Parts: sequence; C-alpha cells; structure tokens
Amino acid sequence: MAVTITWNITGMRRTVADGGVFEVDWECVASEEGLNGTVSETYSFNPNPDSETFIVYEDLTEANVLSWVKGGNQEFADDVESEAKNSLLVAKEEAKVASGVPWS
Repeated sequence: MAVTITWNITGMRRTVADGGVFEVDWECVASEEGLNGTVSETYSFNPNPDSETFIVYEDLTEANVLSWVKGGNQEFADDVESEAKNSLLVAKEEAKVASGVPWS
C-alpha cells in the first residue's frame, strides 16, 4: 500500500476589523494501513489589507492558505512530507510492540 500525504489547515487567527489572517495552524499527515505520521506547526505573518493579493477571511479557501504555508517552496514541502513519512515509520514500529499484563 502506498503512503498518502495530506496537508490540512487546522486553524487560523485573524483581525476582526479587516479580516486579515495573521496566524495559520497547519499539519502534514502521512498515512498508510491505518497509521499516521504527522508534522504540525504554526505559520505567522503580517497581512497587508492594501495589497492587491490580500484575501479577506470570508473569501479564503484551504488551497489559498496552503499556498501561503508552502510559499511556493517545493524543497520546504518535500522536507515536511519526508518528516511526516519518518514519523509514520516510527508509528509503524511502535504498532509492533505492546505492553501490559494479561490479567486484570
């Protein structure tokens, strides 16, 4: 089975007055066989409501925000996905081990 990579925006903070998003919580999840490896961080920036590229909160799509997070930097995206895959490998190894006692 192949590893599936999924990027998600999990939260945003914005200025109410102008709808400018200034902080984004994101995650990259590598999934395979019911197990996940996840990398998550917060991306902060200073929105400029006067910019031609400014998008108010109500008009944002997840694709818009993911493009901010990745910043057009394929090397960054590749590194994050590699880290998520490594986290998945750890989860696979941990799934092979159990602890406890057989009685209650």
